[in-house]
Parts: sequence; C-alpha cells; structure tokens
Amino acid sequence: MHQTKLRTQAALFASLLILGCSTKPAPEAAAPPDISAAAPAGARLYTIGPAQWEDAVCSGDSAMTVDVPAGEWVALPVGWYASDEATARANWEHMQYGISLDGRALQIPEGVQSQVDSVHYECPNRTISGVAVSPVVYLPPSDAERHYTVRYTFDDQVNDGWNTFDKGTDFSWTLTLRPGG
Repeated sequence: MHQTKLRTQAALFASLLILGCSTKPAPEAAAPPDISAAAPAGARLYTIGPAQWEDAVCSGDSAMTVDVPAGEWVALPVGWYASDEATARANWEHMQYGISLDGRALQIPEGVQSQVDSVHYECPNRTISGVAVSPVVYLPPSDAERHYTVRYTFDDQVNDGWNTFDKGTDFSWTLTLRPGG
C-alpha cells in the first residue's frame, strides 16, 4: 500500500513536470515601485499640470491636495518656476531634489525625463508669467491616501527672475493624493 501511494505521488509529480507545472506556490506579483521614471505601457495616466498649481503658487501655500481617479498612475512634474527656460535650467544646475512618501525617502529612479511648461498666473497681489522646467516622476495607483513631499536644496545662490535664493536654502512642498476623485 505504501509503495503504491509513493508510485502514485511520483507519477503525479512527473506529470506536473512534463506539463511544465510546479509544485511550488506561484510567486506573488511584484508590487509596483513607489515612484518610477515612466508609467507602464498602456496604463491609465492622470497628469498634474501647471493649472492645478495656481492656487498653491498664488497663495504661497506649500501644500496641495488632488483627487485622483481610481486605478490611474499619476504623472507628477517636480517643477521649478522661473522667468524663462534658460534661467530655470541654470537654477536646476544648483538644485537637488528629493521625494518622500508618507515620511519615507524614495529613491529617484534613473531615466527621469524633464518637460517645459509655460505658466501664467494672475494672482491677487502679482502676476507670475514664465516657465516650469520639471523632471516628471510617475506614481502608481493606490487605494489609500498618500502624502508626497518634495524637497529642494540649493548648493549655490540662484535667482529665478523674481527672487534670489541663498546657497543652502532648503524648502519643501507636500502633495496629498486622494484616490477615487
């Protein structure tokens, strides 16, 4: 009886091997990264653009909340505003940036591409007209609210065409993404 059971198990195992099946449990699909240089091909994408930043920029607020459609990746431009593109690019030469998710620092992925957007904001106390030069990172879909903080640090004095920022200046802004918007 014992030999018959062993032969039956051996035959079943051999059949599984012949069929290309495994007796091991299937590995779980890898979770998407917390941040990426591109969204997967064919992914639904929600892009945060300059128009969404107007209220925060005009008010000087360093926090913004965006409702994101469920299941969509988010294209997040990590922008720097300046009076013109040459000035913005020159400023980036003396800036570093980092991104954290819910207080945990994220590794900036290799291959991040930048985009240039024209900006024009009619604020109550001033008009801002220029460009944003922005590395764009991609954030995976989530069913939970997420809080991203972007931090900039200057290794030399820069002027964006409106204001001068001293060497060592360090500032940040926070983006809250709410799913299901």
